[in-house]
Formats: sequence, structure tokens, C-alpha cells
Amino acid sequence: MCFAPHVSLATAVIEFTLGIIILLKFRKSVVSRFGAALVFVLGLYQLIEFMFCITDQRVLWATIGFITYTFLPAIGLHFAVRFVKLKINTLLIYLPAVIFGLISLLATNFITGGSCHTIFISVDNVFFPEHIIVAFFYALYYSSYILVACFLMWKKYFLSKNKEEKRMTFILLGGLLIVTIPATILMVIFPMFDVVFASMYCEFSLVFAIMISVAAYLDYKYKLS
Repeated sequence: MCFAPHVSLATAVIEFTLGIIILLKFRKSVVSRFGAALVFVLGLYQLIEFMFCITDQRVLWATIGFITYTFLPAIGLHFAVRFVKLKINTLLIYLPAVIFGLISLLATNFITGGSCHTIFISVDNVFFPEHIIVAFFYALYYSSYILVACFLMWKKYFLSKNKEEKRMTFILLGGLLIVTIPATILMVIFPMFDVVFASMYCEFSLVFAIMISVAAYLDYKYKLS
């Protein structure tokens, strides 16, 4: 949720560009592949916001937007698991996101309202507050995935003996915090209390994209050394 539709569009273009650069320059790195995936998802979300504001298909775009940011924690946790070289069934990681995504597609009138205001976008869905139990499990999924991903990165940081790897892990941990905690607060917690806000999420996602670019470069440099 950004300050104006054209700011969302500009943010999407910048993030797509950064994602392409990361893949082209450092494509052999796990950091670059997953980092670029996260950057593309964030860029897609900004593009969805733009389409939400300029078209009359707001229910469609709001539903796609919900599905898009629902997959962010799963991609982040998958990234962390691969980075620390844990063996976990990938399908299990994405299962909650798939379930919530299917709910949004199959539920009748899932999007209950939405407006594109002068400085922000507001979207309401049936999770908040009509189905508080489902909303609780959604919030639990979002927050627990973020906590586990950050814990894995934090543990990797303290166990690492290499200075370059340590620096890269610190940047990745910071990036995960920047891209997921605001999303949790702005898109999960605030709606539970029916709070409308002017979001700065596009700024957070841009900072994350820049941090991922730096981390991908450090990972590339580390592997060459």
C-alpha cells in the first residue's frame, strides 16, 4: 500500500529492474535466486496496487494482492532454510500459503470493500473481523514464519567464522526484518483492529531490494574468493 498509484508503478519498475540485474549478474547464487524472487513478488504487489487504482476490477486485483503478500513469509522461510542448508520438505513450507490463497479464491465475496484514496489504499476482506479464528491462524502463520526465518539467519550469523559470510548474513537478516515485519503490522495486525492507515510499504520494499542487491554481490564475491 503506497502513497499514490504512480508511486506504486514507479516502485514496481525499479524492483523489477533490480531483480533482473541481480539474476543477470549473480544468477548462480542461492542469495540472488531467492532474493530476486522476493524482489519480483514485491514489485508485483506494487503493480497490483497500481492496477487496483486505475481499473474497475478492484475485487480481482485486491484478491491477487492478498495472495501475493500471503506468499511472502513462505518464500522468506524457504530462502532462510536453503541458505542455512537445512533439509525440509518444500511443499510443507508453502502449504499454509496455498490454503489461504485457495480460501481467498473460493470464498464467496472474500473482498468486502476497497478504496483508492488520495494518499493510501484500503482493502477489507472477510478474515477481519468476521472470521476471527481464521484471522488468528493467518496471523500465526505470518508471524511464526518470520520468526523462524529470522532465527535461522541469526543463528547462521553467530556461527559463521568467515567475515564476508557474516556481513552478508547480517544484511539478509536485516532485509528479512524490513520486508516482513512491516507487512505483518500493516497488512495483518492493523486490519484485525479495523485500522486504516497511510502505508509506507513501498519504501520498505525498495530498501529491501537494495539490501538484497548488496547481499547478492557479497555472496558472489565470497564464492569467488
